[in-house]
Amino acid sequence: MGYEQLNKFAGWKPGSDRAKVYVHLNNDDVNQAIRDKYGLESSDEEEKSVRCSYCGTENQSDHSECRTCGRILSLEQQTKKEEKQQVIERLAELDKKGILEKLEKLEER
Repeated sequence: MGYEQLNKFAGWKPGSDRAKVYVHLNNDDVNQAIRDKYGLESSDEEEKSVRCSYCGTENQSDHSECRTCGRILSLEQQTKKEEKQQVIERLAELDKKGILEKLEKLEER
């Protein structure tokens, strides 16, 4: 159901942002909606569920994030996310100190 349909159903005025308060989608939800729309079947593996350790919601095993709270479901995914964040923070620190600019100049030589 789209935002405008939800606005109509709930009695909100067209163009209202109220639906955004209640609707939280992640990439897995969007992918599932596309599969549903075009009649694509999920594999048996996807039918297994994984419980979110934070909020307790059951999620499909192929989901990377909880459909309710948005937290990462697996420790491996969480570790990768943290590692990426550390790299980004380190690059920002190097950029702030001007080191990245100096490296770019060295590369141009």
